[in-house]
Amino acid sequence: MSLFAQDYEAKGDAAIKRGDYSTAIENFEAQLSYMKFKKVDVNSREYLMLEKKCSKATECKSLRSKAASIAKKLNVDYYDVLSKMSKSKGDE
Repeated sequence: MSLFAQDYEAKGDAAIKRGDYSTAIENFEAQLSYMKFKKVDVNSREYLMLEKKCSKATECKSLRSKAASIAKKLNVDYYDVLSKMSKSKGDE
């Protein structure tokens, strides 16, 4: 696989770690498009794993949106709650 395409995946993985699912999805989809352009078999291990990453990022984006909506209805600062939870578990 080209270094160009691997860069998209690396950017997508970094975005996932930051919790920026929209950017991750954009990068994963860009790599999928590049792979299709290069005629990579859609049943190949690399292609299927990337589709799975993209699907999980989409699911996380949807769940985060739902959680923020619920927190708003409950008049709770969603990000403040997440921050407190991560600090209590020792995560930053």
